[in-house]
Amino acid sequence: MLSRPNRLTSREVEELFKGRAQTAHATNFSVRARREATAESPRATVVAGAKIFKSAVSRARVKRRLRHALGSIIPQCAPGVKIVVMAKEPALKMDFKELTKELTRILKVLVLIK
Repeated sequence: MLSRPNRLTSREVEELFKGRAQTAHATNFSVRARREATAESPRATVVAGAKIFKSAVSRARVKRRLRHALGSIIPQCAPGVKIVVMAKEPALKMDFKELTKELTRILKVLVLIK
């Protein structure tokens, strides 16, 4: 779970989508991220659309799993990083260890973690 100081607000998510951000795609999710020159802790959020996940139960489940994976990865990120993870349908059926491994790989591709 992401602690409160590590969560993005809805306004920050909108700014991330409007402004320039790095994007990386995987089969299970997409990641948009931006590094800012601030000393605040890294922040992240998970988005699961109703068009992709029809039931609220599946949306909540995939968001909960991705947030938990992000919670273990976020301490490795550089300060000032803002991350939005957009879930895709295969993420729901993916094993948790594989999900964490894939998320770590994508964040390494974006050079957000070491």
